[in-house]
Amino acid sequence: MQWREASRRHACNLVKVASWALVLVLALRSALALPSEAVRPSHGFIALYTSAQMLREGQDLRLSYNDDWFNAQIARFVSGVGDVNINPPTFALLGLPLTIFDYAHAHALWTLFSLLCLIGAVTWLLWKLRLHGLWTPLFVATVLLFQPVLANVHLGQVYLVMLALFTCAWDGYRERHDARLGIALGVLGIFKLAGLLLVPLLLVQGRWRALLWDVGTMLAIGVASLPLIGLATWQEYPEKLLRFSTSPSLAVSAYQTTTSIALHLFAADAQWNPAPLVEAPALATWLPRLAFALVLGVPLALAYRERANPQPSDLTFAVVVVASVVLSPLALDYHYPLLLLTVAVLVAWFRRQPSRWLWLVFALGVWLIGADLPYRSPRLASGAWALLAYPKLYGACLLWGLAVWGAYRVVKDQIAEGDKVGSRWEVHYTRKIR
Repeated sequence: MQWREASRRHACNLVKVASWALVLVLALRSALALPSEAVRPSHGFIALYTSAQMLREGQDLRLSYNDDWFNAQIARFVSGVGDVNINPPTFALLGLPLTIFDYAHAHALWTLFSLLCLIGAVTWLLWKLRLHGLWTPLFVATVLLFQPVLANVHLGQVYLVMLALFTCAWDGYRERHDARLGIALGVLGIFKLAGLLLVPLLLVQGRWRALLWDVGTMLAIGVASLPLIGLATWQEYPEKLLRFSTSPSLAVSAYQTTTSIALHLFAADAQWNPAPLVEAPALATWLPRLAFALVLGVPLALAYRERANPQPSDLTFAVVVVASVVLSPLALDYHYPLLLLTVAVLVAWFRRQPSRWLWLVFALGVWLIGADLPYRSPRLASGAWALLAYPKLYGACLLWGLAVWGAYRVVKDQIAEGDKVGSRWEVHYTRKIR
């Protein structure tokens, strides 16, 4: 028996050493690629930089919602790329400190800041969830291989910063620190409209102080920036957002969302989707609405049942994070780093579960999201092949299902424990009366 135990410990140590060696190789590879990625012209960061330069120069930000005019402004700073601005007017404030630098230096600094946010979020998750030992290198390796993370770095997108803010909000949620939770959600909402689906979660659980911090943060930033941005820009923004979020272009598989797959399968469009699986416009309209009701409604029902629990479930928060990505009509691959929070929470819960099937489903979900699969291939653009064009959405749905199952088990255990406590108190009270 002692020999077997010693062999087992030796094997575990070898696996741990191999895992850290893999992390070192992946980190070195990323570090070597980083200098070129940090200065590459990209249609993600340039939108932030151009909007911020317009704000610094005192230009009318309403014009940024005119695609032709906005791309003409982009050409002032870098050639060969273009983008559209569908961000809230306050989004430009994020890039304002970078406008004192030229594009290349600003992009490099933004990349560095994004990576620091990623490191902070990963460290925070590992620490709070106590993912020590072998779990640390395995999770870090997953992050380094995660295609949505690489897409964020490649395009200079903002979602690594958003991941850090989501992690801050999650920590405030689980620790019942309302100010931390509300401020993080307020910053997410005012700059990127991210985290808005977490507001119903707070409503059903009666987290009123956190909601006040959320609304107060958004109002404070919005009002303080109004002299720079102008009220007319805020009036222009909803029209642009509505026009883009209902565009037939959302049928392309670059958008890994419930809206996109419904349009791709059932809504014909001469330019964007000439060969759907079945032409059924009613399904294309109603399926995303049904998905919204299901994907958000189920976790809210679970959250309502656990509202009296002094220790909120991490899994409930993690489910809503998944919903905030797949239910957004505009989510692309670089939105999916937000699901690293859900991945970490599920790992922390799975450590206490004996089921291998849960681990297999979990591994499949992470692989579908994190692998660099050719889902944009023209071969998957028409007919039944389009069913293979949404791997990240399918992976997110698997994680959603696992997190819902876990949250249900947690709520069920809490109710059972409450019944036991109540029964013990009833017996004690009856004996005392007798």
